[in-house]
Order: sequence, then structure tokens, then C-alpha cells
Amino acid sequence: MDKNEIQEEVTVTPVIRDIERLFNKLFKLIFGILGMIYQGAVNLINVIFARFIWFFILVLLGGTIGFFSTTIFPRQYASEMVLQLNVDSKEQLMNDVDYINALVNNQDTDQLEDIFKISPDDAKSLQACEVYPYSSYMEKTEALNQFYRNTDTAVFNELNFDQVMNPDNIELSSKFRIVFKGTDPLIFGQLEKPFLAYLERSPELRVLLETGRRNLQRRKTVYQEKMQQLDTLAHVYNTAILAQAENTGQSQGSQTRIVLGEQESNNELDALDIQDRYLFYTQSLAKIEQTLSGFHSCYLVRAHLSSVGSKIGAGPLTRAIYGAFFLFLLTALFFYWKSDTQKSA
Repeated sequence: MDKNEIQEEVTVTPVIRDIERLFNKLFKLIFGILGMIYQGAVNLINVIFARFIWFFILVLLGGTIGFFSTTIFPRQYASEMVLQLNVDSKEQLMNDVDYINALVNNQDTDQLEDIFKISPDDAKSLQACEVYPYSSYMEKTEALNQFYRNTDTAVFNELNFDQVMNPDNIELSSKFRIVFKGTDPLIFGQLEKPFLAYLERSPELRVLLETGRRNLQRRKTVYQEKMQQLDTLAHVYNTAILAQAENTGQSQGSQTRIVLGEQESNNELDALDIQDRYLFYTQSLAKIEQTLSGFHSCYLVRAHLSSVGSKIGAGPLTRAIYGAFFLFLLTALFFYWKSDTQKSA
């Protein structure tokens, strides 16, 4: 036999034996753990049957405590609304929501009564006011495209798109979801109007709103003038076609263009160009009209608060199950530890 083959066999054999020992130890460990789990389950069952009365009483007690815990920790209800910002007031919105939460946490019912125009009991029932960005991916993409048009390319390329497009990022969001939580399911119908009035109390926001409305009106006037010019241009174009047909008798396949300046290559228009521009101005005017229709306040309500809140968190039955399971587990561990201690002694 070749000497190299003998050395290779001598070298490989110990490695194979080490792998076999490793697998054997691993299997023994797994079966040992399974055996311990099985034995522990058997012991637990024996403990439960040996002290069934104790388990029954304590499980019943835990379920009862959990069921009636709503008298001490009332169940929560929630209602939400969606606001669209007509002005750049993200920071102010966040500050206002934080202030309301601070009042709730400090149980300052007097201020809450003044803000929401509610009774002291209703003010005590408020638990939280939360705000979350709500703009869709397409809306953020449109805002990002608008940002790209108005900024330097080098600055735009340095943006962290994963961070900017994150649903929790407010930078490109113009819609926000406001969630109110409380222990009274019927309080939410009273909150919307006072809450909006509180958000719009700032005179600076009203100035921004009026400025934005004037800008929209100016854009609307410009587009209307452009459309009138296109109407005149279309009339001139049609007249030129008729005159050219009568004077030259050109074939039906020829094309007529209108030159708007001295250089024909840069400023000429044909019928399709006029139609495309007219369609663009029409769509732009429709979009401005739609924006103006909701531009009467700083915040446009896209979804209103429901008058009755939806249930959140665990109810009485769920709490009863949790309480019963907790006391069952605690009792089982106690008796199992006690029996194990007695065996060791």
C-alpha cells in the first residue's frame, strides 16, 4: 500500500470518530432535555391532581379578580381622525398634541375642560392623544419629486431615501392620523370641533393660510389667461389652415404650424401641441379648484372622529382568562417547588 494513502487514512479516521462522538453527545443532550420536560410535566400533573381543590379555588379567584379588574383599571376605547395640512405646521401640530398628553398625564382636568369644552368627568376619562404620519407612499413620492425640482442635484443625491420614505418620518408627510384614547366610549363625538379650534388658534397659521390662498388664486388666474390665449391661438390656427387650403390647394396630408417667434425650430406649434397644453391647463385648474375648496382652514379633515369609540385592549373575559392562568401557573410552580424540596429533604 502506498505510504501517502496510509497517512491519509490515519489522519481522517480520528476526525470521523470525533464527529461521531459529537453527534452522540448532541443526541443524548436532546433526549435528556425531552426526558426532563416529560418528567416535569408528569410531576406537575401529579401535583395538580394531588391538590386539585387548591388549584380550583385559586384559578377561580384569579379569574374573578381579572374579570372585575375593569372597575379599577377601566377598559380603553379609541377613535381617530385624519388631518391634511394646508400650511406648513407639522411642528406646531406635534407640540399641541404633546401638550394635551402632558395635561392628561398630569391629570390637569381644568385645562382639558377649557380646551375641549367638556365636563370634569369627561376630562378625567381621557387617556391619551397620539399623532402619526399618514401620507401614502405615492404621496411621499410626489412630494419628493417636487423637492427634487426645487433643490440642487448634489443636495438631493445626499438624501437618505430609506429614512425619508420611512412611514414614521414626518418630513414628506402632509397627512397625520390623530388617535384619541379614553375610558368613555361616548366622549369622542365632543372632541373634534374644539380640538380643531385649538389647533388653529395661532394667528401666524392664519397668515400662512391666507398667503397660500392668494398664491392659489394667482395661479388660477394665470392658467385661465393661458387658456384664453390658447383659444385665440386655436382660432388663428384654424383660420390659417383654411386660408392655406384655399390659396395653395395643398394635399390633405400636409401639416400646418404656427410660429410664435423668429426662430421656427424653437417656437413653432401645431394642433397637437395646442391640445396638449390646453389639457395641461385644464387639469391644473381642476387641481387648484379642488385645493381651494378645502382651503378654508389650516387643517382639512380627511376622516372624522367617530362618535362611539372602538374597544382596545383586554376586556373583562380576556382579563379573567389572564388572571386565572397567572394564578394557576404561580400555584403550580409553588407546589412543584415544595414537593421537590420535600423529596430532597
